[in-house]
Amino acid sequence: MVDYVEACLKEPVPREWAFPESEYRDRLDKVYKAMDEAEIDVLLVHAIVDMCYLTGYQTLWPEAYTCLIVPRDGEPFMQVGEIEAGLAILHGPIKDLETFSWVGSDVAPNQLAQILEARGFARKRIGVQAGRIEMGLRGPLDAATYLRLKELLPNARLHDATLLMFNIRVTKSPAELEHMRRAAGISDAGMAAAIDTAAVGLTDNDLSAIGAKVMIDHGSESFSIDPISSTGHRSGWFHTTFKRFPLNPGDHLEVGDVVLTALRCDHAAREPLSFMVRTARGAFCRIS
Repeated sequence: MVDYVEACLKEPVPREWAFPESEYRDRLDKVYKAMDEAEIDVLLVHAIVDMCYLTGYQTLWPEAYTCLIVPRDGEPFMQVGEIEAGLAILHGPIKDLETFSWVGSDVAPNQLAQILEARGFARKRIGVQAGRIEMGLRGPLDAATYLRLKELLPNARLHDATLLMFNIRVTKSPAELEHMRRAAGISDAGMAAAIDTAAVGLTDNDLSAIGAKVMIDHGSESFSIDPISSTGHRSGWFHTTFKRFPLNPGDHLEVGDVVLTALRCDHAAREPLSFMVRTARGAFCRIS
């Protein structure tokens, strides 16, 4: 049987890097500095946004278990399901991969402990992302894996490094800001098309479809959050979205009828993005 990772690593690899390698190296250097300050020997990165930040890794399945291991004295490597391994190779500089069968991810905690021991970290200070900082953040270390690591690596010292990556990536580089500006322009185009088309007889599905099509036509990548459109009374129930509800089911548009639309363009590996909210009678409110 052909080894999938080995086949993917054969040159030339059609790399799809969102940023030049120097950008990722600068980010990694900042992480190394933070690890020194926290006296961490190796950092386990389970949050998908932080993996993307350091390596460009992106996937349509962000809930899938993946771990980026960042040794203080060495290059990062990744523990990843076989079916996702190609994405790590395609989108960034990672070439050192430890894989497991994607249909048997229950083996991942044991494998992670074995990897850490085999690579000399069984008695080191290990930074883990023990909690969430952002409501929508996917990927802090789950309790079962944490307990398994403590059991299998009794001489390791697990240190809470939840804030370490966040405190670094919250400050955007010039390259990131440029992508965010481009994403905002795409979000703006999709929003204008959806709002300008709003009319009695259309549904919230129609508005979402119009906005999404325009953003994709303008170059948006796959959405990390699907378009949000709510009409009538549903516009007052936050985080409801399109569900075949018509715009003003009556015969005429009543005073005070509201259409709430929220669109988010993802540009350059899901990381720089622009989120925009608008009502049919209101003004833009941009959140980046």
